[in-house]
Amino acid sequence: MACPMLAGAGRRGCHSKTRGYAIIHYQYDFSGGKAKSAARANALTAMLSEFSRKHCYWKEMLDFVGIRLEQLPELVEPCCVAGTLKADVAAAIGFPTNVKVNIGTLDHFSGMIGTGNVQVGGISLSTGTVMGLSTVAANPLIKGTGIPLHYGFKPETYVMLYVAESGGACLEWVKQMCLPNISYAEIDETLSGRTPGEIVFLPYLISTNSPEFDHDVCGIFFGLRSKHDAYDMTLAVMEGVAHLLKKNCDHIQANGTPINHIIATGGGARSPVWCQMQADITGIPILLPAEKECACLGAAIVGAVTLGLFGSYEQAAKAVVKMEHCFEPTASLLYEHKHRQYIMLYDCMLAAQRVL
Repeated sequence: MACPMLAGAGRRGCHSKTRGYAIIHYQYDFSGGKAKSAARANALTAMLSEFSRKHCYWKEMLDFVGIRLEQLPELVEPCCVAGTLKADVAAAIGFPTNVKVNIGTLDHFSGMIGTGNVQVGGISLSTGTVMGLSTVAANPLIKGTGIPLHYGFKPETYVMLYVAESGGACLEWVKQMCLPNISYAEIDETLSGRTPGEIVFLPYLISTNSPEFDHDVCGIFFGLRSKHDAYDMTLAVMEGVAHLLKKNCDHIQANGTPINHIIATGGGARSPVWCQMQADITGIPILLPAEKECACLGAAIVGAVTLGLFGSYEQAAKAVVKMEHCFEPTASLLYEHKHRQYIMLYDCMLAAQRVL
């Protein structure tokens, strides 16, 4: 390769104005180019810019927080070249000086690219302590949906990015409380013969996020009886998170963006029981990518596309990204019944929480 490239995925944004400057400083140290990607969904870009509508900073917000326009870097499209390595940096890391430094994109978006989720129709599911959902939006500027919308990794594209704090954290909690000495593999083996369960669980142990933003929510076990054991409660927690996934997928589709498949990554994707459960409850196939470090693969694809090795992200994904398994959904009247209970319980729980 005549002109290699450094391309990275930015870490998830935190609520600090200095967070954006850290990325700029990193890029400046490497290449001497001072630019800010509009796709970096951190506090600096999200709060201060109107890139999605006007491709510029948000003047009223700048005035409100007391930042002058000349203090800020140029806003540029994501995944473009910031410059080439400075000579001292190249010498320090043993790279040639013709290596290009790429602006890159958000880590969630790099993960999307690394799993081939680069066009409308797919949704990336990351289940760790937090559950994250990201999908390329079909209708980017619908207002009032409660869906967090970010400028995408390709020009003039937009990504819906849900985050649910009560994702894998609920499973970690119930395991610690009820099955502390049992491995996740042993839990999976035991639960494989128990689905669907009888208990309905609302997984709101850590408040709730978009689209509801209801701070009065709480977790609930409904239908719990003396015959149920710790495994039944654990199964209910896994099902509850899957019902939350379905609720969000339904909301996305109701607002104009179709979902043909879900690409699962993170710790939750290592559970065949959970993956099949998610497919059955949502009615959407669950795909597992062969490459587990999908954000790293996505960063490599960004570099390859920018260098012209592939004509598009779609072309690169077709050539590079492979799936190792697909969990096809099986229709279940019991899961459909339990999802209706889940939705009703959510409303009843909120009403009970707000009783004066």
